[in-house]
Amino acid sequence: AMCWGFCVLLFTAHTLNCLQSENFVLQVAIMALSSKMGLMALLLVAAVASASAAHGGPYPYKYYAYLKGKFEVPSLVTKTWGFGYVEWNDTDILVSAELHNAEGITAMHVHNGTMGVNGPVVIPVAGFMMPGTDRPQPVSGHFQTYVLLKTADYMWLPELLSSGMAYFNAHSVANPGGEVRGQFYVSMMPEDDMM
Repeated sequence: AMCWGFCVLLFTAHTLNCLQSENFVLQVAIMALSSKMGLMALLLVAAVASASAAHGGPYPYKYYAYLKGKFEVPSLVTKTWGFGYVEWNDTDILVSAELHNAEGITAMHVHNGTMGVNGPVVIPVAGFMMPGTDRPQPVSGHFQTYVLLKTADYMWLPELLSSGMAYFNAHSVANPGGEVRGQFYVSMMPEDDMM
């Protein structure tokens, strides 16, 4: 079993060469050798790295948005929270989100606007429609979604993100204007936004 695990580790290290990070591979190897779930972790990392490579990854440019109801305009109280991501390279843009404790989510978008100001949709990320209708089919629970775009079609997006003029918004049945929202940051969010 140890030999087989080592073979998987080598395959994973080879797959992760697109990430160009020997430290990351070493950390994964240490995690695999010190955890009962190590083999599963290695397989998961290999799958993610393969998917990233297949879609033109890795993505050297990354923006994050911490999503909470208190960032909506006007602010609201909700159990829903999550993260929005925009990552890109020379060929692809990956816009993704993960929501937790969601109730009745109908759509998610990237909007143009500064903190505290509502703005227009610039990238639709997800709309959950009932089959054969134009009505939303609300989604609840914990889930992830994404949209893959071509960088050439969105050359204006990096400037929008770096200037602080973009935010992520998830809409719901209860709050059609927005259930949770978050401004995009180039790295992890400021501590006061995490409260």
